[in-house]
This record gives sequence, structure tokens and C-alpha cells, in this order.
Amino acid sequence: MNSRESLLDEFMVKILCTSRVTDNNRLYILQSYIDALKAVNADAYICSYGNDTDEAASIFDGLLVTGGGDVNPDLYRAAREPATHTEPDFVDYTDIALIKSFIKANKPIFGICRGIQIINVALGGTLIQDLNTCGKDIIENYHYQSKQMPAVETGRTAHNAMFAPGSLLYSIFGSQYPVNSYHHQAVDQVADGLNVTCYSDDGIIEGFEDLARNLFAVQWHPERLIHDKKHLELFRRFINMCK
Repeated sequence: MNSRESLLDEFMVKILCTSRVTDNNRLYILQSYIDALKAVNADAYICSYGNDTDEAASIFDGLLVTGGGDVNPDLYRAAREPATHTEPDFVDYTDIALIKSFIKANKPIFGICRGIQIINVALGGTLIQDLNTCGKDIIENYHYQSKQMPAVETGRTAHNAMFAPGSLLYSIFGSQYPVNSYHHQAVDQVADGLNVTCYSDDGIIEGFEDLARNLFAVQWHPERLIHDKKHLELFRRFINMCK
């Protein structure tokens, strides 16, 4: 294989990224996700809406379920709480359809922040709609670092996470490691088949995996921490699963 072919082969992994919609109906994905995938020699493609999700799963090598707004509580049979601010319904429906299509196609899935939440809902789990009002013993905005007083800036970590021995996450981070935090919702009842492998230092679920289905997800934003080789390693492991 010549050097040109070798270079092209390094960029063969094609990752479909779930996208979000602005108030004026513009489709977008944050640059940090693209940068993280490029850092591990993968190409990022932005998901559009209304397409055949089974066809998408046949074309792309893996699915990155990105962050975003709250999941509609109707999808897990809960009454809407005042702090819940959802994405448009078609965003939820598309994310769920993509998750199910990629699982059916046995293609890897990596969920981040909202990603861990919508994966849990797609597979039958439920969510805590607002950590600040759920009755748990949590400091206000402890899990949303830009709302803490004083705010913790982007690129820095906000709290520690603990990892379960024997898990994919433990193999990267060890028993404990600092993570960042930008969420007010979290996984509550865990869907069947998902193994919780990470908790925050105050007991909130921060990660799960189901390696039999080539699936793992985290509650924090590792794409904003790729200057740290351990957080970057999450993307490297995902891409290796996709090859």
C-alpha cells in the first residue's frame, strides 16, 4: 500500500452525528464534536431529519448521539416538570429511531450528555427531569458548571466520577477521575440490558455500557476535554469499535 492509500485508509471511519435545531430552524452540530472525531482520524457527518434510519445505519460505521436540550417526558410516561425545556419532537423521534436502527445493524453507538439520556429512554428507561428539584442531596447547579458560583469555565473539570472495575470506562480512567458537567437532567431508572459503570461523587449516574450491543454513553462532555488523553481515549475506543 502506498503512502496516499495509507493516509486515505486512516480516514475511512464515517461517524453519523445527531444534529440539533436552532429556534430559526437551522441545523447544527458543535465544532467540538467534529474536532474530537478528527483527532482520532474519523470523519463526522451531520444527521438530517426525515431520512430512512435503517439506511443510515447501513451506510455509516457508527453513531455519535450528541448533547442538546431535554428529552420529552411523554416518551417515558412522566408529567412535564417546570424546569423541562425540550427539543422539537422530531429531534427526539429521529434520535430514537437512529439508536434502534444502529443497534439492529450491530453498529457502535457512543452517547454524550443528552445522548446517554435519550439512549436510556429509547431502550425503556426514565430520567430525572431536574436535579435541583428532585429531592436528592445535591448542591444547586453542582452538575452544571457554567451555572455554578463562581462558574467553572469550559475546558476544565467540575467534579469527580467513580468507575466500576472491569468496565470499558474503568480501563480508561481507573477507579476515579475528574469530569466536566453541563446537565440538569440525568438517568433515573436504567433500561434493561444497560450496565451502569460510572457515578458522580454525589451518586448520579454518569455512564453506562452494553458492549454486547456495541454501546456506551457518558453524562459529561469529553469532546470539550480532548486536551486530556484519557478523555480523548473515549473517542479512540469508539472509533476502534467502528473499524
